Amino acid sequence: MRARAAMRAIVLALARVLALATPALALAQHYQDPAVPPAAARAAPRVAPAASGAALQAEVERLIAADFMAADRTGSGRLTRAQARAAGFGYLANHFDAIDRDRRGTVGVDDLLRYLRARRPPR
Repeated sequence: MRARAAMRAIVLALARVLALATPALALAQHYQDPAVPPAAARAAPRVAPAASGAALQAEVERLIAADFMAADRTGSGRLTRAQARAAGFGYLANHFDAIDRDRRGTVGVDDLLRYLRARRPPR
C-alpha cells in the first residue's frame, strides 16, 4: 500500500509540474530571449530559410560563377588550366580536358556549369 501511495504522490506531483510548465513553455515560444535587449533583437539580421531543390541549385551556381569571375584576372570570362590552378580551382584544373569540349585551351563559367550539371545525380 505504501508503494502505491508513494507512486500516486509522485504522479500527482509530476502532473502539477507539467500543468504549470506547459503554459509557460507555450508562452516562451512567442517571446524573445530575455538575455537579448529588445533593440538588439530588432536590429539583428533575419536569417533566410535554407534553400533547397532548384533554389539551392541556383544559389550554388551563382556562387560558382562569382568565384569563377573573381578568378578571371584578364576579364575575358574564360580561364586557362594554369589560371584555374592558380586561383585554387583544383577540380576545374584536374578535369580541364573534359570541361574544355571545344579544345580552345580556355573554359568559361558556362562550360563548367554544363559539366557539373551533366554529372549531377538524377533526382
